[in-house]
Amino acid sequence: MCDPGYHFKLCTCAAEDIDDANCWRLMRIDTAPQSDIVIGSICPPEFQFENTSIYLQNKILEDLNKHSVFDFEYAPVQGDTLEVTMDGRELSFKYENGKFIEGEVDYDFTPMEDIAEGYIDVLAKN
Repeated sequence: MCDPGYHFKLCTCAAEDIDDANCWRLMRIDTAPQSDIVIGSICPPEFQFENTSIYLQNKILEDLNKHSVFDFEYAPVQGDTLEVTMDGRELSFKYENGKFIEGEVDYDFTPMEDIAEGYIDVLAKN
């Protein structure tokens, strides 16, 4: 179960609630034709803050690189890509040289395999 806290939590516990408008997907360069797919949700931090793309991108990058944000065993591999769609914003992060960085559009259309995906549950603090 995912309990949101100060850091983002990328959860796989709500597979049936995946919404293409608010979701995340973790991918890896496809080196084998078959693989298992894990799906889930994201629980953002408890505090309410102005939803800006720059803040969101920086917050996710910081949490990815400094905290355990996945609710499953995950060891990043060079080239892994995380795509986040949230509140109409599409963000991409890529694992390079031991850390996640801002991703770019893959104009080479590198074949990728899905590792995990999930629903983004945005919480508002009353």
